[in-house]
Amino acid sequence: MTERIPNKYWISTENAKPQQRDADVYRCVLALHVYNGVMVTRTEMISEHPKMYPFWMPIPEEPEGMDEARKRALER
Repeated sequence: MTERIPNKYWISTENAKPQQRDADVYRCVLALHVYNGVMVTRTEMISEHPKMYPFWMPIPEEPEGMDEARKRALER
């Protein structure tokens, strides 16, 4: 069974809106949209529409081995 990320990492938009320091280089975080579920979303969208994005979290770091996976994906 796949290990799931615990719910404790989600931040309520009512308590705090994502800031630039929380985002990746594209100014994105993971957000939970009320209709579409988990999405990679710009911080501005969450701040402008907090009722549509009630929870968010910083995007986690890439796992070890991601560089190798990219190389394999480019092989023919």
